[in-house]
This record gives sequence, structure tokens and C-alpha cells, in this order.
Amino acid sequence: MNEPITFWLENRHCSGTIAAVIGVQQLVHYRDRYYVVEGGAAQTRAGKPLRFSNSSLPASWKLALKGEVPVPAVSFTETEPAPLPQKPKRERKKTEASDMEKQQEETVPELKVTAPLPGAKPKRKSEAKPAAHPPVVANCPYCHVRHDIPLEKGKSGKPFFMNCSKCSKEFAVRFVQVTMYQAQVAGFQ
Repeated sequence: MNEPITFWLENRHCSGTIAAVIGVQQLVHYRDRYYVVEGGAAQTRAGKPLRFSNSSLPASWKLALKGEVPVPAVSFTETEPAPLPQKPKRERKKTEASDMEKQQEETVPELKVTAPLPGAKPKRKSEAKPAAHPPVVANCPYCHVRHDIPLEKGKSGKPFFMNCSKCSKEFAVRFVQVTMYQAQVAGFQ
């Protein structure tokens, strides 16, 4: 074939050569790739143009390149599934149950929306108080005794001094926020 063709590819016009034709679709060779063109534009799937190399060409296009016309007239690139054969619809007989459902639908009471009182305080969506943080753990750098310190004591980020309850030595503590607060300790000699 090797007829020149101009087609729309992504966001520009491109010029390639027609390699094969099946029905209204054309297989166009452009920059060492094959594109399926229909209606002057390359077909796309998921927003990207369908492009094939020599090894990834579908069998129907490989046969078309050899000169053999493939039998199926429907292409592989259609995005709509083939319609399924439909069974003839049966007429539905009215039953007493369906009549009762209609009556219930007609007698559904309307819901009345009441406006809040003018002096009433509007409710907040979440009135839950934030959860209290567990105490921060600090180990004495001298005797390694565990100390539980309330978060409020060092929440400002400034270091403070603390006496060990076991060895009575003074050490510095500073809270550091990681995923939860951690205490850094430093000993003095």
C-alpha cells in the first residue's frame, strides 16, 4: 500500500504511510510504530494512542500486512462490548402484591423539616474532647530508672532539669515530638 496519510495523534497532526486496511480502519506506519487510525485520528485507550511494534501487532493486522483479509469485521479496538442476544421479554402479570406496593407508595407521609428555635444554640458536629496524651517516659542517664513526666511540663520544647527519684542526681530533659513525644536526657558530671 504505502500511501501517505495525515492523521491526528495525541495533540498534533502526523504524516505516516498506510500499511494495511481492514474495513474502515487503517494501520498506519509512523516512526517505526503502527497506529490504528479511524476517521482521521489514531484510536486511543485510556487516553493514550494504541501503538504497536512489529512484534506486538495483533494477529488480524499481521494477516492484513501479508495481504490476507481477516474474517471478523469487528475490530479488537472497539471500546463497546458486542451486544448480547436478548431473550424475548415476557409480560409480567399484575399481582396483588404489586398493587399493594403502589398503594403504600402513595400513602407515604411527608416529612416536615422543623427550623431550630431562635434562642437555641446550634450543635457542633463533634463535641468530643481531644484525647489526653499519655505521660512521656524519661530514663535517668545514671541509673536508668524510668520516670513518667506529664506532657504539659515540657510541651514548650524548652529543656528543664529533673532530679532522679532513685539516685537523686539532676539531669536535663527536653521533649521532642516524633510521632508521639519522646524525651531526650543529658547527664552532668
